[in-house]
Amino acid sequence: MEIAEIAEGARTAGATWSTANQRLLDRSRGRPALRRRASFAPVHQGNPLPTYPRLQSWPVFADGLRVRELERVAVGLTRLFRGIPSRFFADDPRQMAAFYSVDQPELLAAVMARPNAIEAALARVDFLEDGSGLRCLELNAGSYLGGWFTEFLEPLYLSCPELAGFLREDGLAARHRPTIRRMFSHIVRDTRRRGIWREGELNLAVVLYPQVDSYLKSVGRPDLLQREYEAALSGEDGALRGRVFICGYGDLEPAGAALRYRGCPVHALLEQQSGPTDRVAFRCFKAGGVNLFSGPVTMLLSDKRNLALLSEAADGGGGLIDGEEKDLVRRHLPWTRRVARATAIFGGEEVFLPDLLAGRREELVLKGAQSLGGADVHIGRFLSATAWETVVQRALAEPGWIVQEEVRSLPWLFPGDDEELAVFDVVWGIFVFGEEYGGTFVRMLPRERRGTVNVLQGCDVGIVLEVDAG
Repeated sequence: MEIAEIAEGARTAGATWSTANQRLLDRSRGRPALRRRASFAPVHQGNPLPTYPRLQSWPVFADGLRVRELERVAVGLTRLFRGIPSRFFADDPRQMAAFYSVDQPELLAAVMARPNAIEAALARVDFLEDGSGLRCLELNAGSYLGGWFTEFLEPLYLSCPELAGFLREDGLAARHRPTIRRMFSHIVRDTRRRGIWREGELNLAVVLYPQVDSYLKSVGRPDLLQREYEAALSGEDGALRGRVFICGYGDLEPAGAALRYRGCPVHALLEQQSGPTDRVAFRCFKAGGVNLFSGPVTMLLSDKRNLALLSEAADGGGGLIDGEEKDLVRRHLPWTRRVARATAIFGGEEVFLPDLLAGRREELVLKGAQSLGGADVHIGRFLSATAWETVVQRALAEPGWIVQEEVRSLPWLFPGDDEELAVFDVVWGIFVFGEEYGGTFVRMLPRERRGTVNVLQGCDVGIVLEVDAG
């Protein structure tokens, strides 16, 4: 479909977030430089995030109305996800082990014994926006969070002459939500609430795995993290002081039930890793000597089968979620079910799931319940009938797959590789820290590439700037 044919759709998508998006789009039609990536060289050449090599030239502007909607939907859904162990399984590790395909219930019982880090777990909820609004694709928790350090890109965008000129001409003030500071504030508050810190410095260890040095290049300079941590401490209590240590688990030493880094006490651990939580550190957490964000519960909270639990509960009875919660799920979570040789209601009709998968390929997406980085996400309309059948048979034979009704992104227009505007699909990653909205980062993929909108699949990464007007 040609850009001219969907211009009105692109207009609606951007303008509903802020009229600043529409004005930038309109301005670009008479100012070709705004459509060229070369005009935004300060952004692309100054990019400090090697794990995000493709940045989108234009930011997304969000006004207060849309920010409040993001907060309402993301915080509400995250609250429901965190409540699944208690509501759906009564915190019974054997029931949970059976559902999540865990072969050692006794280990799951140890993980779930309080404290278990569920209530304070950091979260990012991923959404697409279609014609009906924001639709939740998945929730990521704990050590699987990416994107929070896109805040480091803010100075690049705001100092870019083309963008700075646009903001100045339109009288706009734009800023990134202080995501890192809000995350640190949440960590500080919860650590103090649990009584882990009593006096002196309140120190945080950002634990990286497998390689500390390579990850440092992605999260930015350590001094920037220290600056934001000090601001978070001061915001909670003007007398608080503390340091951020960036390290691996091998750099931490036990001291009774506590942990130390190069002789300094550590009160909280922020995992940023793909490996397991260290056993000694986990025992210290259970003993109350250190706080943990978020440990082994990451796998449970991020499991995509949770989407099916909420979708089924919203469509059925049982009283597991109440009326307002059902409305939230129905409006913002696509129809989702666990793949099984069973029946379900789809589109108001009872269907046998294998028959639905065989006959409605172009309406469905298959996902591995514990897949990361876009792996094992199969969009039916992008696959041949033969390739889809292969995935269906695999999903029916293996535990841990879900099927979801596909959500199609509203079209957005952004500068593309050919120095002109192109149509993009956009995914919104919305951070939730406790009960607080922590900001958003966006990923976008040219529609013509027909793929999963994921960083590991080569999409662009963008920044969301909040505006006071327009």
